[in-house]
Amino acid sequence: MLIYSATAALVFSFISTKFYQDDNARKDDLQAWLFIAFAASIWPITLPNIVRKAVVKSIKQQKGHTLNQQSKPYLAYSPLQESTLK
Repeated sequence: MLIYSATAALVFSFISTKFYQDDNARKDDLQAWLFIAFAASIWPITLPNIVRKAVVKSIKQQKGHTLNQQSKPYLAYSPLQESTLK
């Protein structure tokens, strides 16, 4: 029970931090805070989704940075195509 509560508190702090960073969100809206509390309480569902979105965003940023440095885009399947064409 302690691990569940501690993880829920961490998820709540992460979500509320992102909520405070959002300029368009009303900070005095009770429904928004209730939703954040609900999302934190079901962290076994929401936490993997949060992590997945962060990883996808990071990968997209790295690919964009890599593509800007390369003269031509790297395709993951191009080595496979080259080896089958020979």
